[in-house]
Amino acid sequence: MTKNEFLMQLENELKHLSSTVRNDVLNEYENHINEGMEDGGSEEAVVEALGNPADIAEEILSVEDVEEKDGEREYVAMQSNLQQDINPKAIDAIDIEGDFLTIEIRNGDKFEMNFESPGEQGEFSHGVDGDRLVFRHESKNAKKVHFNILGFIRNKNYRSDKLTIVWPETLTNLKIRTDKGAVTLNGLTTKNFDVEADLGGVEVENIVGVNGGFTSDMGAVTVKDSGFYDLTLSTDMGKLKVANVAANYQSYSTNMGAIDIKNAQPDSNIIAHTDMGSINVVYKDKPTVTQIIAKTKMGSVSNQLENYIVENPQYTSRFTTSMGSVSIH
Repeated sequence: MTKNEFLMQLENELKHLSSTVRNDVLNEYENHINEGMEDGGSEEAVVEALGNPADIAEEILSVEDVEEKDGEREYVAMQSNLQQDINPKAIDAIDIEGDFLTIEIRNGDKFEMNFESPGEQGEFSHGVDGDRLVFRHESKNAKKVHFNILGFIRNKNYRSDKLTIVWPETLTNLKIRTDKGAVTLNGLTTKNFDVEADLGGVEVENIVGVNGGFTSDMGAVTVKDSGFYDLTLSTDMGKLKVANVAANYQSYSTNMGAIDIKNAQPDSNIIAHTDMGSINVVYKDKPTVTQIIAKTKMGSVSNQLENYIVENPQYTSRFTTSMGSVSIH
């Protein structure tokens, strides 16, 4: 099936939606197909990976309002003292679970915490268990939202709840699980990061840690200006973007999406693989003790370091894609 055939069939299946919502959906799918083709996938393969237009439309129609409602709900701050009885100096771990929750945690001089819920549709609890700060969240809007491989296609009347934390101390463990919602982390120092967003992106910046694990099933994962010993990024459907990151061991994988590594650490172990998508790597400096391997089953390889030979390599960096191009600079 071609792109035009796919979009025409999807448009027909969504004819009962308002024109605004319908056009938003069509534009998202068209952009995704174009990006997949730019990353080296054939038009037919990218379209086939999306699935049957009728099935897609059925899922969207099951949760989208047929008539578009006027206006949007505003965030409403929950009227409770969330900071009561919490001493950051006594906390060694933070554990967060939410089903329709956007999470932002950033470093700051003073501990602050705020929970917002559109229309007060979220149920939120928190408490201290020993040296662990625990958050649990449920939202009545969680099942009213459609997600797909393009990220969010959301009814404008439904917005995720949001948890914002300003954290002044170091941590041993930070664990985050959100079913629907994005995660943003900035300026934190934590030994172990364990972050998963099933449907939503993950953005990390100015982070220092030992072990970093950041995963999104459907969404982009971005890490910038950060340092680890062991770093793992993965997504089933979405892009991986890395810039100015130092780590001895780096693992990047996506089933459908591009991998972009800028100012890569010259000497480190890197394993990067995508089934469908391109890989672009720009080294900060020329590696000195690293063996570099770049391969693709279907696509082109441009490796400006292909003549670089290391007799006794201390590290190995392997960049592979099943369908797409590989570029090493």
